Amino acid sequence: MTDDGNQKRAELDAGVLRALEARLKYGPPSADERARARGLAEHLGVDVGAVDALMDAVAAGASIPGSTDGLGESDRATEPGAPPVVAYQGIEASYSHAAATRHFARLGLRAELRGYPSFRDMLEDVRDGAAAWAVLPLENTTAGSIHEAYDLLASMGLSIVGEEVQRVDHCLVASPGATLESLRSVWSHPQALAQCRDFLAALPHVEPRAYADTAGSVRKVHDDGDATQAALGSETAADRYGLTVLRRNVADQPDNFTRMLVVARVAAPVAPGVATKTSLLLATRHEQGAL
Repeated sequence: MTDDGNQKRAELDAGVLRALEARLKYGPPSADERARARGLAEHLGVDVGAVDALMDAVAAGASIPGSTDGLGESDRATEPGAPPVVAYQGIEASYSHAAATRHFARLGLRAELRGYPSFRDMLEDVRDGAAAWAVLPLENTTAGSIHEAYDLLASMGLSIVGEEVQRVDHCLVASPGATLESLRSVWSHPQALAQCRDFLAALPHVEPRAYADTAGSVRKVHDDGDATQAALGSETAADRYGLTVLRRNVADQPDNFTRMLVVARVAAPVAPGVATKTSLLLATRHEQGAL
């Protein structure tokens, strides 16, 4: 396609998206409207992914500039045109950050990724409208279910609108010059410590120590500059904070994955015929024989 043709196509894409934005100021699209918008985009050769991302953003509670209907106070206070917030637990270079980055990049959605100290803090911001989505780890192939995540899902009244499976490759990382023999403590998130239980048991001189998140523990070891400390985290986090990888792939199971949910205040409408996954949360009476 010529440069002139590319420019005309870009102008057409922008015009269709502006028209869709104008409609979405009055509320999320119905299933029929979503299907018609996709069909029109395909017919005109417009980026269907961009159309889907825009509709998903509104369905999940993100603001369209000029629209305040159905949004929380924090959404109304957001500067017009600001990208929606995606909440995750931890700091940059954590596994949740990696999953959030990949998920929303695939949707083609420009968003602000914001780290939180705890699951509760990030989910409360989604519930209250300060964030559009949260990425919540739910279960791991090695350590099993993350019970806090289930309990919070049951109490917050949020909706599951997506899923991401994150490969977890834990490394033992430490300050340059540190060795296995010099270590006396290993810091990481409790889930990461549980996933590497056998490896840590083989280091009897090392005490496992819990920390808020994996990337945060890597940063702590960097900041302390203590050769007796190490952390369990990703190689990406080690590179970011200038630490040395002492051992790679130290999880008890080589195929270590964490299933993460993308949650929002409002359930995303799905067009008829689209394959979806349904999640059920069941509770029983707390008495003998209830199960």
